[in-house]
This record gives sequence, C-alpha cells and structure tokens, in this order.
Amino acid sequence: DLILTIKKHPCLSNTLFIGTSRNFSTGAQGKLFRSDDFGKSWDIIWEGGSISQIIFDRTNPNVIYANPHGVIKSKNGGGSWSQIDKGLEINSELSVLSLTADPIDPNRIYAGTAGFGSGWFYFSEDKGEHWTPVPGKGESENSNNDNFNLANGVSHSALLKSEKPERIVLSTSVNSQILITEDSGLNWTLLIDEDFTTDINPIAATDSFDKILGFVQETDYTKGGILIYDFSLETWVLNDVPDSLKQSQPHGFGIVDSEILFLCTEKGFFSKNDHLWSKLTENISLGKIVACHIQKNNIYIVISESQNTNTSIYVRSFL
Repeated sequence: DLILTIKKHPCLSNTLFIGTSRNFSTGAQGKLFRSDDFGKSWDIIWEGGSISQIIFDRTNPNVIYANPHGVIKSKNGGGSWSQIDKGLEINSELSVLSLTADPIDPNRIYAGTAGFGSGWFYFSEDKGEHWTPVPGKGESENSNNDNFNLANGVSHSALLKSEKPERIVLSTSVNSQILITEDSGLNWTLLIDEDFTTDINPIAATDSFDKILGFVQETDYTKGGILIYDFSLETWVLNDVPDSLKQSQPHGFGIVDSEILFLCTEKGFFSKNDHLWSKLTENISLGKIVACHIQKNNIYIVISESQNTNTSIYVRSFL
C-alpha cells in the first residue's frame, strides 16, 4: 500500500494513524490503519477508496474524520465508521480531497472536492451529518463575485483556517489560484491568480496569519519556489529554493513561531531559518519520503525504502 498521510493522535502519545492509496492496477482498496504501540503493529480500521486526510474533533479526539472518496466519521476512535456524504456532490470523477476542522466551533467542518478540473467547497454545521455548498455553484465567469473559481476544484491539503473563525484560505486544483473568504465561505476573493501551469500546494500561514506561503513545483514552463503573499502589502513574491527542491514532490509545509519554515518533499525534510536551508534528514538515505506530519515538537516522516517494499516511520524532535 502507498501511504498518503500520517497523523499522530492529539492526546494518546503512542497512537498513530496512516491512510493509504487505492491501487487502480490491482484493484486493491486503500486502507486506514491505527497503531497503539507507536508503529510496531498496525490494525486495519477501514478499507476502501484512497485516504489522504485524517482530522480530529478538537473537543473530542475520539471523533475522527477521513476521506476515502467522500467523508467517513468515527465516534469511537476508529472502532466503527459511518459515511457522512449527505449534500456532497461526489461521483466517479469528483471526490473529497481536502478536509479541515474549524478551530473555534467543533460542530463546523469544511470539505473541498476536486477531479478532472472541477469541484466545489462545502461546509457542515453538525459535524458532517449534513453538507451545504457555498453560494455560487454553477455560476460562470460572468457572475459578480469570485466564487465561480471554486469550480476549478480544491487542492489536496490546501485549506487553511485561522483563529479568526470567519477566515479561510484555499488553493484551487487548476489555474494556480489562492482564494480567501472573510465570512466562513459565503463569498470568496482571489488573492493570487497566476498561470504557474501547476497548482500552489501545499499552503501554510504564519502564526499571526499576516502572510500566506505556498509551494510552487518547477515544471518546464514554471519557475519553482515558495510563493509569499503579504496581507499588509497586498502583494506576493516568489522566493527561490535550492535546485534540489524545485522539482521534488511536496508532502508537507509548516511554519513555527513565524520564523522557521519546514518543507517536506520526497527528497527529504528541510528547514529554513535566516535565509539558510538545512536538511534535517541527512542521515536517512533508505528511500523517498511519501508522507509527513508536524505536531507540536515532533516531525513524523514515512519513508518508502527504494530497494524493497518496506516502509519506515521516523520521528524527530525539532524544538
């Protein structure tokens, strides 16, 4: 199984979750695994689809959400699951790629769908039991707001929720756009609309939410780097990164104390402080990174070994 995501339980120190991808060539379904001994052994707690997102209810971490295709929910730490797709438009081409929980209201969660250049953005006010599309679904470029851009689809792992409950930032799956809402998703405004020929993903924000950062992967037509949008200046710049990072597949992005930038790619885990990049996984050369997760003081990295089918999980403290 190809691992797509890893998450540490917010309260249980030895409990990890990983989500894997569906194999279309063999027909094998993706799975959700749980380990209660820090990765020594794993139990399958869900099978079906491809799981790239795992989120926890902030007031009750036994409530877990994941996205095998639509959205599933467990109320008992993964012991049993139910589908909670009511109101979501999903089909063979459209699936939920982004999930995020509201940092203030535990009843409110958000989902972004994407597939073949289309999609939309939804919210739930009852912990996923019912979903509502934000206004503008089906509108064209002739509409008087920017909501129609959501039809481009919402990228994987590209929803940001600030401590200001009405503000959300997301990136679309095509057209290299970043949008912002100040009213919990009802009306959206384009922050960035550039033809990078690739999506801006992942994205992150500073602690004070005064800047948005996004990773732009280099292509034959696009210069790679880290895009920084400054709210006070209402401008963006594309900052350079080492050549070894420009074409690598990103898996994670994070900012600590508004100073240290962490970037996880298939080629390693890197940090930037005072304009200097350092590789934190220099002593790990077994294969390529396929998933990572930053939580509090630790980095959780999943490495697929290049010579065989083994997968290893590494943990490092960085603060």
